[in-house]
Amino acid sequence: MIYRQLRVRATGQWVDVIFTAATSIGEGFSVSSASHLSDIAAALSLSPEELEAVDGETDLRTGTLLEIPLPASNEFQTARGRIVELSDKPHAELTDSELKEFVNAVGKLSL
Repeated sequence: MIYRQLRVRATGQWVDVIFTAATSIGEGFSVSSASHLSDIAAALSLSPEELEAVDGETDLRTGTLLEIPLPASNEFQTARGRIVELSDKPHAELTDSELKEFVNAVGKLSL
């Protein structure tokens, strides 16, 4: 197994994300490090050049990890809000599609 860890170049602080692949280092990841860096940098409001990817056979991250902020409207918040809306409605008045939506929303929260 190999690990891809990301850290901020200027501070050396590790990001609280790790990618793994069940291959050897020679085989590499199916996703390029540039893609990982780009996605995580965008979430942290950084440029990809401000991060570096470090691949290794162990998890090298130590210290306090830099957390990636959740988007303001994420799937869990949306599901929770819809559950509250549907719960406020008298149960006898819920349509079949609303009942299915309720069950799906509850399922998303229990992941």
